[in-house]
Amino acid sequence: DERVEHINTSGSYPGGNGQSPQVFSPGTPTGVPNYPAGYPSGAYNPLYLIRDGEVVQVKGDKFAIGNYHEDKSKKYTNHTIQLQENDYVYVFSDGYADQFGGPRGKKFMYRQFKETLLSTVNESMENQKQLLDQKIEAWKGTHSQVDDIVIFGVEVE
Repeated sequence: DERVEHINTSGSYPGGNGQSPQVFSPGTPTGVPNYPAGYPSGAYNPLYLIRDGEVVQVKGDKFAIGNYHEDKSKKYTNHTIQLQENDYVYVFSDGYADQFGGPRGKKFMYRQFKETLLSTVNESMENQKQLLDQKIEAWKGTHSQVDDIVIFGVEVE
């Protein structure tokens, strides 16, 4: 039994640049009862798998969707991850980590984003969404939101 829920925070971005999406397909069972393999693929941003209190990072390819058509030899890498009970999988835009704020007006950064995910992982997905919203709003302070912020989380039960 797998439950999929969404964490989604959004904003608007007035600029225009190449898209950096990720795709995660839970797949089908692969020999481990009731746990499918996950098939992530992404542009730039990694996928985070949280298992047993550790973050495993699956790196995305270093080209955006907007640049993909320029070089037909480029192919997105498909990864296979064997999911386990109590795994959490997150794909996300760069907006959360790139948000300016804090006491010095600096970027939030991926290290702090990973720490934030780890600190909320034992909460329900709805509580995680609220905690992530609160954290980035407090960080942002009076700064404007600089980019889209999208986080998609999957909990494997």
